Amino acid sequence: MKTIFFFACVLGGLPALAQVSKPFKVNVAAGYGIQPTSGARGGVLVGIEPRYSLSNQLELGIRLGGVFPSQSVPATVYQADRYTATPVVSTLATANFWLSPGRFRPYIGIGLGNYWATTSTYTTEVRPNGGISVSSIGRSVSKPGGMVRIGAKAGHVHLAAEYNLVGSTTQQDPDYRDAAILGYMNGQPLYDNTTKVINWTTPNAYFGIQLGVDIGGGVR
Repeated sequence: MKTIFFFACVLGGLPALAQVSKPFKVNVAAGYGIQPTSGARGGVLVGIEPRYSLSNQLELGIRLGGVFPSQSVPATVYQADRYTATPVVSTLATANFWLSPGRFRPYIGIGLGNYWATTSTYTTEVRPNGGISVSSIGRSVSKPGGMVRIGAKAGHVHLAAEYNLVGSTTQQDPDYRDAAILGYMNGQPLYDNTTKVINWTTPNAYFGIQLGVDIGGGVR
């Protein structure tokens, strides 16, 4: 009878044990990010981060994220003020260090990995009528970088601020200050002089603030 009672207690406690002993969870977050440069406009920040708790004080993860801000383009490039999208996406290995136990838990975190940012290269094409069609070919470039963050968790909900350190990228566009428009072809302007180019840089480091929720992980 005692044996039966013992196994009944063990089996009865398993559901409660399962509720609190799930080290794996997925954090889904969204927020706002901005690049710390003059004339920048912020944009949406998103991320998904599978995490695994090694202990009550440490969890490791993989963050897949992106931020979609914009920056002002030098007026000499397009003969007018305008903005261009400067998205940055990343894949980082992360670690969070919990500073206290309980349902409200502040933490600090770091991340290291790879970022992808945009760059552009100036190109020209001579048209049959003697005009020149110009364009900038955009592509993404890979850059190593890192992230630091500070946040707090209440239950399954997170609020965190972060700084992502990423190198700048170079943009190359035609300098139109000495060019005259001869006409248009397929909506593209034709210039008489586009031999000059202008190089400018877009800083890719960014600040972000985000609200997230853990999916899974048991009771917290």
